Amino acid sequence: MSHCDDLDFLTVRTRFASEVRKARKAAGLSQAALAERLGRSQKYISDIELGERSLPLSTMAMILRALDRRLRVEIQISPLRGSKKVAKKS
Repeated sequence: MSHCDDLDFLTVRTRFASEVRKARKAAGLSQAALAERLGRSQKYISDIELGERSLPLSTMAMILRALDRRLRVEIQISPLRGSKKVAKKS
């Protein structure tokens, strides 16, 4: 994984952390209350909000559903810089 890929991953994790924190506060929930809804610990929620946990999309969606939110993901696939184009065989 290149340095650029690491930055993109960290950006997504940080953005998700911020959105969870905003949605939780807008719902009037404490970290402990959200954790209880999810069957997790308050520390787990704290780690997410601090951007310290890597989460699969399914877990992100589950957390947001507990906050009456939904996850929308846009996927764009592009070649890595410097990658060689692979020719199709005829």
